Amino acid sequence: MKNLIVSVMVATLVGSSHGIMCWMSASTNTSDTNAEIYNREKPGIIMERKCDAKHCYGILYQVSDQWLYKLGCTDEDVMDVTETKKGRNSHWKVVCNTDYCNFGSTILPSLSLVFVLASLIYSGLAN
Repeated sequence: MKNLIVSVMVATLVGSSHGIMCWMSASTNTSDTNAEIYNREKPGIIMERKCDAKHCYGILYQVSDQWLYKLGCTDEDVMDVTETKKGRNSHWKVVCNTDYCNFGSTILPSLSLVFVLASLIYSGLAN
């Protein structure tokens, strides 16, 4: 955690003339397009990426009782958190244009509420 804080501070102080810094769900950091889908129950590595793309994105969706997410870089247009119903499940997506915006205050308040509600519903159904 200390290394992450130091990395963010250094990136902020140094600045950059090209690329946006995004969180990326990937086991390797070799390109903007290698983001992986992770299961909330068995998360993988989330790392920093200086993207060639213009924006960051975050996706969260539910399939049955599994919660999956994906973070990365994109050239898609900026958009607020949007929810799309897919059958009985939901799919949330955000595309943002500031460093590290794809995880944190941009997406977490909405998504953390979803996680809490889903956990309460699931635990209530399990009993």
